[in-house]
Amino acid sequence: VTTVTWTATSDCEADVVKTATFTIIPDLEKPKIVCPEPMTICMDEFPAEWTGGSWSDNCDGTGPLSGVKEGAMRYSEDGCAQLQDYKFMYTDSCGNSAMKICTITREIDKYDNCETAFAMDTQTARCFDNDGFKRWGWTNAYNEGDSRTIPLYAGAAHCDITKGNNVGSVTIDYSEEGEITVTYNIDNDGAGMDYAMSEAHIYVGEAMYPDKNGTPTVAPGQYTFNAGSLDHSTGISVTFTNVCGPVYIIAHAVTCEEVCRCSIRPGVDDEKTYNVDLGMSCGGEAKVAATKSVDFTAYPVPFDEEVNIKYSFDYDTDVTIEVFDMKGALVRKAENTNYTKGTSAITKINLSKTDNQMFFVRLTTNAGTLVKKIVSYSEQ
Repeated sequence: VTTVTWTATSDCEADVVKTATFTIIPDLEKPKIVCPEPMTICMDEFPAEWTGGSWSDNCDGTGPLSGVKEGAMRYSEDGCAQLQDYKFMYTDSCGNSAMKICTITREIDKYDNCETAFAMDTQTARCFDNDGFKRWGWTNAYNEGDSRTIPLYAGAAHCDITKGNNVGSVTIDYSEEGEITVTYNIDNDGAGMDYAMSEAHIYVGEAMYPDKNGTPTVAPGQYTFNAGSLDHSTGISVTFTNVCGPVYIIAHAVTCEEVCRCSIRPGVDDEKTYNVDLGMSCGGEAKVAATKSVDFTAYPVPFDEEVNIKYSFDYDTDVTIEVFDMKGALVRKAENTNYTKGTSAITKINLSKTDNQMFFVRLTTNAGTLVKKIVSYSEQ
């Protein structure tokens, strides 16, 4: 509170004095802060700064406002989202400050309870346990003309399906002459628990089991087809050519419960198809299929640190070379997107940091796929 006095003086009259009292009320009102429109992202990184907020003040007016990260990221109660707070702050010209916390939600893909899975044909399945193997699973028998869809069980220890879960199905189609197509269909329809597949291994052969150094084995890394790094797929299809007569098929997978997912289907590996030339001989004569045009040479054998993959095709194509270990895990990948038909090309693969072991090399062109085994050896 302050008092102001005015005095008026003249030569003819007495002084005139007037006073007035003023009360000054300070600005104690804080600015108002409005958060940006709610933001939900899927698997993207949280922004370093969040724009789109605003402030308003009884004295200063209005203006835009940005927020910065405040505190550590935390999880939602169901574990399917990460929450990051952002601090929005403004101080007006009278020194009044206001602060507001706004939150961005980052939804995530989350998988749990991953299990080994095998397909079981109730008509022809034979449990690995029956033949003395320490791993559970089934080998299934088929003849030319067969076409069946069979269940895929995860976690069915000792081949007891009551202990496992039906996580989808596998379709075996041997109706086309010289071809078998194996298609995985993982249960992911939103009804009940959904599943996804991170690995797939398929054996197709005349013997009941694959062979390693003359001994039968059920290790998935020895199967005819190996896909050890699928992006939580809900289904792939593999066509085997140059097939004839009765065969056995083992369909293996690693499946996980899909606890939560925000990514849009189809994923990287959904609906992807593969081709494998078995080169089986029937009646003494080898059938020749279109995939015969896919071939390559790997040298030296065995190799030390580096292996050369040499190839030549009578067509223009992109060439993809993938090297898998015995467990089916992808260890190296190389691509040649500039191959010209009729030329001879060599792709060098450096495997110097891997142990002595057997690898599978899968070469893929526009015409198909071929898989070969290579062996590394170096002096210890």
